[in-house]
Amino acid sequence: MNKTNVPRLPLPHVTKHQAIVMASRLFNLNITDPSSVKALASFDDRNFYMQGSLNSKQEDIGTSDSKEYILKIASHAASNHDCLIETQHNAMLFLQARDYKCPTPVPSIFGTSFVMCKFPRSLPSDSAALEKGDVKGVGDLEDETAIYDGEEYSEKEFFVCAVRLLNFVPGKMMNEIPLSTQLLFDVGMAVGRLDRDLKVEFIYTEVSLMSPIR
Repeated sequence: MNKTNVPRLPLPHVTKHQAIVMASRLFNLNITDPSSVKALASFDDRNFYMQGSLNSKQEDIGTSDSKEYILKIASHAASNHDCLIETQHNAMLFLQARDYKCPTPVPSIFGTSFVMCKFPRSLPSDSAALEKGDVKGVGDLEDETAIYDGEEYSEKEFFVCAVRLLNFVPGKMMNEIPLSTQLLFDVGMAVGRLDRDLKVEFIYTEVSLMSPIR
């Protein structure tokens, strides 16, 4: 199938203000400059770039060095497979421990790597006002976006999606920089090392952890 013909998954409507509130409430991220929060293009996630600082408890975990973050709201379809999201996070932490520069999850206020939230499928009528609001109006969002409590809900009215906060790793795409033989060689070596580490060590570790004890 041609990439341009791949159907896009339905995503929840999320305003910049709601993203700030979720980052603040769920991950204790203090947004230093709300105007720096930007929605990023994505195929099957809602992504928001933001800058801020974590509280002291999370800084003790080792996430205080990063001041830039990405709030990711996964699609409803991807959120139905929470084991896949957990495996993604395990892969990130695995690579970080081996000196790869890659995003890593920030623990939520519940100590989890992501939080399931319920979003309305349709855009709230007062979304324009919310978009211009500040973090002080968090109470206004409680009836529209809430932590999912496991109760039954109408799939015609709501999405239930995984929300996570990742450390942001700055960089450039290869089409944005001059290419050279040495650069292409280095990229090939890096991709080969990544493939080897994930195939040989990470997959073996994950399978071992998921295998039943005999």
